[in-house]
Amino acid sequence: MLLSIKRYLTGPYTLGDGPAIREPPPIQNKWLPGETVDATTGKVIGQIPHRNIVGIVDFMNRTGMGFTNRGIPLYLFHPLDPKYPPMIVSSKLRPIANQIAVVSIEHWEEKWPRAGIQRVLGNVGDIFVEKEALLLRASVPLLIDKSDWVANTPYHEDIAWDTVLNIDPDGCEDVDDVLCWRKSENGYEMAIAIADVASWVAEGSPIDNYAEKAGQTLYNNGRVVAPMLPTALSTRCASLRSDGVARPALAYCFTVEGGEVVGSEWRRLMVRVGRSYTYESVLLDDAVCLILPRLLRALTGLDAGGDPHNWIEMAMIAYNRAAAVRLRSAGAGILRAHEGLANSEYSALAESTGCRDLAFLGAAAGKYVKGDAPVCAHTGLGLDIYCHASSPLRRYADLIAQRWLHHLVFGAAKPNRDVSPTHLNERSAVAKAYERDMWFLEHLQMLTVSTVRGIVLKDTGEKVVVYVPDWRRKIRAVRAVLAEGVSELSSIVTVRAFTDLRRCSWSDRVVCSVSP
Repeated sequence: MLLSIKRYLTGPYTLGDGPAIREPPPIQNKWLPGETVDATTGKVIGQIPHRNIVGIVDFMNRTGMGFTNRGIPLYLFHPLDPKYPPMIVSSKLRPIANQIAVVSIEHWEEKWPRAGIQRVLGNVGDIFVEKEALLLRASVPLLIDKSDWVANTPYHEDIAWDTVLNIDPDGCEDVDDVLCWRKSENGYEMAIAIADVASWVAEGSPIDNYAEKAGQTLYNNGRVVAPMLPTALSTRCASLRSDGVARPALAYCFTVEGGEVVGSEWRRLMVRVGRSYTYESVLLDDAVCLILPRLLRALTGLDAGGDPHNWIEMAMIAYNRAAAVRLRSAGAGILRAHEGLANSEYSALAESTGCRDLAFLGAAAGKYVKGDAPVCAHTGLGLDIYCHASSPLRRYADLIAQRWLHHLVFGAAKPNRDVSPTHLNERSAVAKAYERDMWFLEHLQMLTVSTVRGIVLKDTGEKVVVYVPDWRRKIRAVRAVLAEGVSELSSIVTVRAFTDLRRCSWSDRVVCSVSP
């Protein structure tokens, strides 16, 4: 079974999608993440190359780790990715600061794996080096781009719509979704159409293998930094851009008469996008502002209001919900589950402090589960079934959903690839960690102290958990200099933060003291 490790030194460790392995951390076996392990014997039956591991070489530790047979000094290497153990590397360098480097594991015969340094990026603390390291840690090796894509579209219909448009942020190039409608004899026909990436990317192809490993596109401040699919495909060939070119889409279509939906179906369409709007410019089109909210109200039973962000959100939720119904009925694919609020204390804190962001801190993270999972409700949206299907250019879970819809609805070949929800959840966590760490890297001073206001959430006597509104971040396990009056829940405190460059993870790097 596939081995997953969250943190090598502390666990948990899991095989497949099963429960955590009951073994004291660090794990006693010489297992590495992503390897296939026999659940009965514990033997590794499938190894993978562990390359391009980014981390810090501890050159400044004068204790030393010994020497090679050729007299080259050995140093301890600390991976940025906590699922890997520390490693031993050799180097002839004599830097005056710890270095960020890329290594590959060579063997594991002693206490820690031996690794070889492939590339030294530069000094710890250099912001450009740190940014490169974070991207290398979060991304998978880049795929060579190409432009000779050909889609498989013999069954896609070409329909004449009155309106075909997309509403996206300014500058968006990987356009996943468009909305189409036309007048019918007694009302309107509408389609929520999503780029049919499954028609472009064959299951098991090199592009597909890469996309599965990547899991999803990486962003920083809304800007794509590592696309899940080559840009020639994600921003040009398959993107539903408004250039008048017909492209394949997988659409959820419905008919509205008298303000109610009287029929719905899935269709494979060729769509030509004629209008492209931002969330601001669409408000200048009176016809769209009149028709679209009415159609969405008929579909969802909810008031769409006058905010275009809300219109797109309603359309995507309706699309994903309809896809989830088909997946759940067959017990297939990947669904999106959400457990709701972990507790209600944060809501009370939000009210007492006037900081509305606090109300969302207690929300459990959404997670991917198999289509036949016993619990798959999405409490956050108030839905009993939900999935991700509306962003296949950016998320692999959505591409999986498309392939299953092609099979279940249109009789296409049954998908063969069994993708683990655990892998998709791990890649989602990596993407979130990348955005979080980049935020800290860009907003905290590396060599000086930052001072901000915080709200005490928890005090254990030695450690304090503080929410910093300016950062919109919760600082966990804060190492604090406690002062009188600090420990009271919801107290407003002064947070003095600095970065400990000896540590790899930004959750450990941010060291804070608090005072009233």
